[in-house]
Amino acid sequence: MVGVLFGITALDNGRPYHYSHIAGVAISYQSKGVGFKLKLAQREHVIKIGQSLVKWTYDPLQAGNAYFNIRKLGAVCNTYHRDLYGRLDDSLNRRRLTDCFEVEWHIRSRRVRERIRRSRPTSLDELLAEGVEPVNMTKNTSHGQRLPVSARLRLKAPRLLVEIPRNIRRVRDVSLSAADSWTLHARTIFENYFDRGFSVTDVIVDDEDRIFYVLNRSTT
Repeated sequence: MVGVLFGITALDNGRPYHYSHIAGVAISYQSKGVGFKLKLAQREHVIKIGQSLVKWTYDPLQAGNAYFNIRKLGAVCNTYHRDLYGRLDDSLNRRRLTDCFEVEWHIRSRRVRERIRRSRPTSLDELLAEGVEPVNMTKNTSHGQRLPVSARLRLKAPRLLVEIPRNIRRVRDVSLSAADSWTLHARTIFENYFDRGFSVTDVIVDDEDRIFYVLNRSTT
């Protein structure tokens, strides 16, 4: 076995959907497309049983998962959970707050079909040229990790950018307080803008490997 994907049928106000509970790929097989194939198989299965929505949670500061879930698969998010699992002791979450996004994967949508066919991502320069505004400011540190400085919570543009760390585990290994500051910073931003009708719809990687979520008032 090189990977696992486990889900169950769930209900939301009496309406069935598929809850994807566990997903993982053996370290030696990561970054080889195994996870993508598992999710495509899951999509086929859920369509076959007559459902159209899959949900799951993940740490919004895990940049690799963010890119995979939002950019590559086409999931969207407008739900934020504070410290959902409490303190965990696995390598990903050790000693950190377990804040999570709960994403929705509308598997029959045009958006998802286009993403799984590898649609070309928009560049950061293109978004900035279109007037997309950055929500938060960050700074580089002597350890090569970026830290949050400030956030603008009253922006009214229809699309916004939110930067997250390139590798939150490295931030944590240098300073747990720095990792927690990132979580609390992201919590403030996403709760604020989700409450104002925004959704996370994309993930952008710039030329310097900085990572940005795109927030949009529309999920189409």
